[in-house]
Amino acid sequence: MSIVKEQETKNKIKAKGILTEVTTEGFLIEDEKEGNVDLLKFSDFEMFVGKAISFSVADVEKVELD
Repeated sequence: MSIVKEQETKNKIKAKGILTEVTTEGFLIEDEKEGNVDLLKFSDFEMFVGKAISFSVADVEKVELD
């Protein structure tokens, strides 16, 4: 039997909403429910420099089925 002890530290950025604009500073993202717009700055990603990252973006459309 092998016992592995592991400690994980995770830095994470999560944004969900409508991408309204890409500026020189970052991404403007509108909250679909409340309508407010926040800026996800490119500088927010500096903590990941030199690290292994995973990045994905999805365009999702939901259709109600009868």
